[in-house]
Amino acid sequence: MDIEHRGTVDPTTAPDPGGSLNPQDDVGEFASQYSVFAAGLHRLQEAYQELTDRYAQLQDELAATNETLRATLTEREKGAAYLEGILGSMPSGVVAVDLEGRVQLFNRSAEEMFGRTAEEVLGQPYQLSLPLLSPSALGALRGPKALQDGEKVLPRSQGAPVPVASATSLLLLPDGEVSGAVEILTDLSRLRVLEGEIARVRVLAVLGEMAATVAHEIRNPLGGIAGFAGLLAREFEPGDERRRLADHIVKGCDNLNRIVTNLLRYAQPLRLEKRTCDLRTELEEEIALVESTFRRVGRELHIERRLEEESGTSTVDLVQIRMAVHNLLVNAVEATHNGKVECGLVAQRGAGGQDWLHIWVTDDGPGIPEPHLDKIFNPFFTTKDKGTGLGLATVRKVVEAHGGHVQCGRPPEGGARFDLHIPRE
Repeated sequence: MDIEHRGTVDPTTAPDPGGSLNPQDDVGEFASQYSVFAAGLHRLQEAYQELTDRYAQLQDELAATNETLRATLTEREKGAAYLEGILGSMPSGVVAVDLEGRVQLFNRSAEEMFGRTAEEVLGQPYQLSLPLLSPSALGALRGPKALQDGEKVLPRSQGAPVPVASATSLLLLPDGEVSGAVEILTDLSRLRVLEGEIARVRVLAVLGEMAATVAHEIRNPLGGIAGFAGLLAREFEPGDERRRLADHIVKGCDNLNRIVTNLLRYAQPLRLEKRTCDLRTELEEEIALVESTFRRVGRELHIERRLEEESGTSTVDLVQIRMAVHNLLVNAVEATHNGKVECGLVAQRGAGGQDWLHIWVTDDGPGIPEPHLDKIFNPFFTTKDKGTGLGLATVRKVVEAHGGHVQCGRPPEGGARFDLHIPRE
């Protein structure tokens, strides 16, 4: 039985509609195109990988560059901070201005010298914010011929004027262009004090030699006058007016001899005989002695104590220290009449680890006149009618012989204050 196959075509016998298509050619063409596509895709992948690698390399280079910049910036910041620290800690004042004369730098020492803060001065014209005294950074902007060194006194709204040495210079860029000017200020206050001390020591040395010579020359005839006056007094009966006058001569000679003796003692070098003692207890005894002395002449007196319990022992010439404190206490009592007198003692730790004993005596009297403050310790300077002017001079000599220093002042509450600072051994 024959079965009719319908709808089925044998590919091997089917006619070619185009008359020229060959399936094997199509497959070859497709394979060829796919090969080209695959090669292009491979190249694209290689290019992408190369681009990715390059991007990663650039990222690494950028990160390294950023790190270098960050390190450089950090170093610059450290350098700037270091320079700022140097300028801030310099004992000399530094003031810098730009070409327009505006203050661009004002360190801590300059603040102290001018009595102005950096916030008040920075960015402001020099001539409006600071005393325009020659030489100055502003004057230096006029050119090299205007550069100069010199001294000037800086006035301050609070506190004493400050003598300073000033040196000016132009600020130059690496290419030599002028960008501003700088002024360096050195405080001469301490130097002036030392110069005054040297002058005082020289005067005292000459005065000591003269005093010793004069004292010896005076004591010889003075002894003769006192002796003859004593003999003369014995020639008259008690109650005779002439004997009373002769006795006055003897007393006058005794007073003169006491002054000459004090003068000789002051002129001689002070030899300390130090020993270890409880200075607090010794000062308590000295205060009680002064109180009892004035009570015997009808003066009721109580000196207020401020003696620190922990002041402890120290090695000093006790006789000399008690004499110095005695002089100060007597002066304070005489100055204050019926007012308040205070004596204090405290142990302190100073710069460099040095231990000090700080003794002070204050009163609420009229105080020391301002013009007398720098003369009060000079020998023979006195405001008392019967004073010799050697009491405070001796106090200073005793304290300085111990390696210390003494100061006097006018407290805000009034009166006078004397401070003795003695190294503690």
